[in-house]
Amino acid sequence: MKTRFVYFDLGNVLACFSLERLLRQVADVAGCASGEIKIALFEENGVQKRFERGDIGADEYYEWVCERIGRRPVRVAFFNAVNDIFWFNERIEPSLTVLAAMDFPRGILSNTGPHHWNFCLRSFPVIPETIPANHVLSYEVRELKPNRGIYEAAIRTARNVVPDLAPDEILFLDDLPKNVQGALDCGIDALLYHDQIDLTAVLAERIPGFTIPPPIVLK
Repeated sequence: MKTRFVYFDLGNVLACFSLERLLRQVADVAGCASGEIKIALFEENGVQKRFERGDIGADEYYEWVCERIGRRPVRVAFFNAVNDIFWFNERIEPSLTVLAAMDFPRGILSNTGPHHWNFCLRSFPVIPETIPANHVLSYEVRELKPNRGIYEAAIRTARNVVPDLAPDEILFLDDLPKNVQGALDCGIDALLYHDQIDLTAVLAERIPGFTIPPPIVLK
């Protein structure tokens, strides 16, 4: 299958993250149990999803958590704890570098809020350097994967770069089966990304001219 555009998910594809670390860090700055933070963020009315969908802003997000846990941690410390949960996936960097050198059409398709997004751009400059544009972010388009609307937005964005693009000429890499299936249901060529996948082989199979140069051996 020929690929003419590639989308990468952000979390656990371009940058790995730990929800356990988020819960522990927020609990530490708030002086409460991590279970209380989990309920406030993920279980009681899904404030994290509402934030990532762009339904609420940072102020409302912070106030919601403060009200639910009955504490007011220092705002800066709170958001530092929420954001500092990522580390760059170094295994993916060679593929990003080659795609950038080819100027191959590419972008990011992610469920994310503005704080996580901006933290990753600042912390891992290789991401904006190798994928500078064509981002479809849930908080901007007001849709979450695996809902159909976000994939339709992704197709439109890709067609701004490749006007005659067919959905199955888009390759999307995501770490969650439900998000992969959502893309497949919209006609997009989607694959489940995990530690064992040989991404260079996947891209070489689909993109003519894609090769990772061998390492230079110094004599």
